[in-house]
This record gives sequence, C-alpha cells and structure tokens, in this order.
Amino acid sequence: EQVEQYIKEHPSMVTDADEFGYTQLHHEAIAENLNLVNLLLKYGADKNAHTKSGKMAAEFAENLGWEHITKVLR
Repeated sequence: EQVEQYIKEHPSMVTDADEFGYTQLHHEAIAENLNLVNLLLKYGADKNAHTKSGKMAAEFAENLGWEHITKVLR
C-alpha cells in the first residue's frame, strides 16, 4: 500500500526511464517482483517500452526463467 501511495504521488516514476532506457517495469521484471509489475501496469506502465539495447521487460523475465512474470508482460 505504501508503494501504491508513492506511485500516486509520483506518477512519472511509472514511465520514466534511466540513462540506459530501463523503466521501473524493467527493473521489477528483472527482480521477479510480480506484485510491483502488476501495480506498475495498473498505473500505466508500458510493457512495450524498450531499453536502449532494444529489450522489453518481458524479454528479461523470459531470459531469467520468470514464467509468471513473462505471462503478465506478454
């Protein structure tokens, strides 16, 4: 609930990317954090966003074997 409140107060964190093009969705997919992946999607995260190297969050999850994350992101 604290994270959801933070997202409401800082909505740009859902779509902002770092210098390598990673969004918070990329980071949470890599970290296998299904709850935050779902929360970010609920607040408008773009599952089709690409890093500067051309990867989507689903690709990272798939490469790491996080099938439950991949399923949500495909």
